[in-house]
Amino acid sequence: MATPRRPWYTILYVQVLLAIAAGILIGHYFSNLGVALKPLGDGFISLIKMMIGPVIFCTVVHGIGSMRDLKGVNWRPLPARRGNCGSRTRAGGGCCCIPDCARCAAGS
Repeated sequence: MATPRRPWYTILYVQVLLAIAAGILIGHYFSNLGVALKPLGDGFISLIKMMIGPVIFCTVVHGIGSMRDLKGVNWRPLPARRGNCGSRTRAGGGCCCIPDCARCAAGS
């Protein structure tokens, strides 16, 4: 049985495109209304800017917190990975240790 399709107006990118089109039309044909809505847009941008810091902080904390068991990670020096993964650069010109990808671990 096929899954029913969602209505087109419930898809996020369609909503964003409609909002952009509405903003362009309001700004072009009803410029006084566009000027009156400027504080609303400025407030929205301020809210978005205010959320960037906490989202990045939570992402970093979650990433560090989820690294409990590093024994399962296959750590190898960077030059040893060159043949398997095709990596041709060295960080800082020296030999650094980086976690090995599953494809490289299976190949060695």
